[in-house]
Amino acid sequence: MKFKFTQNISCTESNKCSDNLFEKLKVLLNTDDQKTFHFSISHEAGNHKIWVFLYDKNGKHEGEVSGKTVINNNSEIKKFTGKIPTLSQLKSKLV
Repeated sequence: MKFKFTQNISCTESNKCSDNLFEKLKVLLNTDDQKTFHFSISHEAGNHKIWVFLYDKNGKHEGEVSGKTVINNNSEIKKFTGKIPTLSQLKSKLV
């Protein structure tokens, strides 16, 4: 499952920004098992683009390339079994 949205965030250090948002995401998802999800950020001042992927199936990695969803086989991937947040919840927590 893919969530894609923009946030009005300004940062000076992309690594610190990513770490901060990742910690907030782990709390919201109630897991730090990176085999069940991943996220990406495009750090544009005031207009961060954020992608959150919660894996729907074991062995299937979901991503995005050039605006298109891409699914690849990966035996390490596990289905996300936690409570799936709403887009509103993601936006309110990832600021």
